[in-house]
Amino acid sequence: MKITIASYNILHGHYSDLILKNVKFFFAKGANVVCLQETDLSFKKSLNTLLKKESGNWKVRYFHTGIACNLAIIWNDKYLKLKDIKPIYLPTLSKPSITQRFLRNKQIFKRGALSACFVINRKTIRVTNAHIGWEGGIKHRMRQLKYLREALGKEQADHGILSGDFNTFAPAMFRHFQKRKV
Repeated sequence: MKITIASYNILHGHYSDLILKNVKFFFAKGANVVCLQETDLSFKKSLNTLLKKESGNWKVRYFHTGIACNLAIIWNDKYLKLKDIKPIYLPTLSKPSITQRFLRNKQIFKRGALSACFVINRKTIRVTNAHIGWEGGIKHRMRQLKYLREALGKEQADHGILSGDFNTFAPAMFRHFQKRKV
């Protein structure tokens, strides 16, 4: 069976009507798994209502870390049976980055990943939804990705898929380099 996954940063649930319409679009196009980033608590009720209306087959799990991460994995239980799901906390900075201080944002963001193992045709497929930090630059992003890779390497799975928001924004002349490195 082919598995289709959509990944979508919903910008803290702003424009909820449009987001819900897009999630329904993913379902209609055959997505088996939808990974959402920035799924704040205020959006949770709207999403749960949508999933109840769509059918009894859609399940969701959330991972909330505060303001900066807030992940959700939605899957179609008719095709994918959940074996295990776990949150992974990623390394944080010891103090706000220079960019954060410039923007007057003095919070230490808690980033993370939500990793779900599904069983399909006696195979285990791990889908991981990650939200990697922009704060701290490419060095910090790479540290978080290395940590995530090591954490995922400890778990057995026949296949693994990594999705999410990798925050590879940079000035145009550096963007290609950052995307390749990540």
